[in-house]
Amino acid sequence: MQTYFFDVIVDRDLVNEEDSDRIFEVFEGDVSPAVLAGVPRLSCSIEAETLDAAIRRVLAAVPSFDTTALRVEVEPRDFAEAA
Repeated sequence: MQTYFFDVIVDRDLVNEEDSDRIFEVFEGDVSPAVLAGVPRLSCSIEAETLDAAIRRVLAAVPSFDTTALRVEVEPRDFAEAA
């Protein structure tokens, strides 16, 4: 397994105690809500067999936080390493 780093851009700010606690429980600390340049996101460091599996794991849980995933951002160097 490998650890994959990416951000899931979401449609609302999840940086509050209730949402942060739920996200921590679901992902055991591997996902953190954040806002960068006014854009709400989930910053992820997920251990999985593939980048695709890591992204799918997070995207499957996003609706349970009463939000919608708008896009996934992966740094080019991280994407190249996953290939």
